[in-house]
Amino acid sequence: FRKASPDEKLNLFNSLLKGYQEEVDNLTKRAKFGENAFLNIYQKLYEAPDPYPSLASIS
Repeated sequence: FRKASPDEKLNLFNSLLKGYQEEVDNLTKRAKFGENAFLNIYQKLYEAPDPYPSLASIS
């Protein structure tokens, strides 16, 4: 990097910045997907009836 000319450094920096931004975007998409999946499962479990009465009547 030190031996590169200023124009080459600019090109290298731009490609590095673009790669960094792509990684941040991918992590953001992954986090949103995980949060939505958790919320969907939580909502379904919240709406489900309590299994305790059924289990208590069996034993």
